[in-house]
Amino acid sequence: MLRYFFKRLLWLLPTLWLISIVVFFLAKATEGNSISPPRFEENMSLKQEVEYYKTERERRGLDLPLFYFSIYRASQTDTAYLLVERHKKALLSLAYHCSSWPKVNQFYADLKKAAFQEKLTHKAFHDLSSSYDRKSLEANSQKWADQLSALPFLEKDIKAIQQTNSTALNNYLLKIKLHGFNNQYHLWLQQILGGKWAYSSLSEQDQNQQLLRALKWTLGMSLTALIIAFSLALLLGIWSFHPKWKKATLYLEKVFLGLYATPNFLMATVLIFFFASGHVLKWLPVYGIGEVNESDDLFTLFQLRFPYLVLPLICYTYAIMAYFFEQFRGNLSNQLKADYLLTAQAKGLSFFTSLRKHALPNAIIPLFSLIGSSVPALISGSFIIESIFNLPG
Repeated sequence: MLRYFFKRLLWLLPTLWLISIVVFFLAKATEGNSISPPRFEENMSLKQEVEYYKTERERRGLDLPLFYFSIYRASQTDTAYLLVERHKKALLSLAYHCSSWPKVNQFYADLKKAAFQEKLTHKAFHDLSSSYDRKSLEANSQKWADQLSALPFLEKDIKAIQQTNSTALNNYLLKIKLHGFNNQYHLWLQQILGGKWAYSSLSEQDQNQQLLRALKWTLGMSLTALIIAFSLALLLGIWSFHPKWKKATLYLEKVFLGLYATPNFLMATVLIFFFASGHVLKWLPVYGIGEVNESDDLFTLFQLRFPYLVLPLICYTYAIMAYFFEQFRGNLSNQLKADYLLTAQAKGLSFFTSLRKHALPNAIIPLFSLIGSSVPALISGSFIIESIFNLPG
């Protein structure tokens, strides 16, 4: 048993590492990681703009490679992360179409040099830098032919790209370059292990307090709903085996099946319409958690906030309660058919005494295993409920 435990524990470490890699690259794939254009871009010189992007990349750690190694086409570059986002896709596309990154890189370097010396206008620089293939480069060259005529070294670069003899095979050959530990993922992992779970690269500040405040509401609501659902499922499950309520149980099972199949956003909409909107009843508030004072005691806080939390708690609870009820009732039904329970009743124990002392403990144990799988589902589903009811989760 101990060997099995340590074996599973050892597998946990590489699993968490792989999950961290997936999370990191998914975060990098979002637009939030791109650098926003400067606020007064139209009033800035090109040199100031380039300096701005360089400073922002260094400030946010984007001037480092993404991972410990990079895999790229032979016609591309391993330093694409240093390119300005505005021109990156076009330049890499141009390198793909001409199968030669060195020539594209030389062209881009000469473009910046001419623009810095104000021999090329801002607009001309961005148009030429946005050329994504040979045709667009030729069209932009003709558009700005009057300025390029005074820059023979640029015309030479454009001609070299147009007349390149590089084989297209470079687009299908792959290269690998090692970057070591000085990369964005390694620094991000260090921050995570150092406790900076909610570090914002934009503001360069920890957001741990904001995260903990939101997590307090999400976990609090989820765990409260779990306790309520578990308790109600046990009570209704035991009650359903009473002979007097046999017919009512059939209807109850159908109701619970319908509740389990109802999406929480639909349930929230129905509850708001009937109990909070005023179209039918206006017993409860619709949004928020109420205004409270820091000096209020616990009872006052509960009294003020309880009306706001009734509908969200119902939305948290109904589906998981229906699930627990069906599982518990099935477990209890199997236990009641067991030989040991029939023997106990044959010895003189009443039905409910044997149920309470013998069948109930055995039927509850499998239910505890369901709680562990229900917590992540509750927390992930809380996003919709918190959005609808404007809870600070």
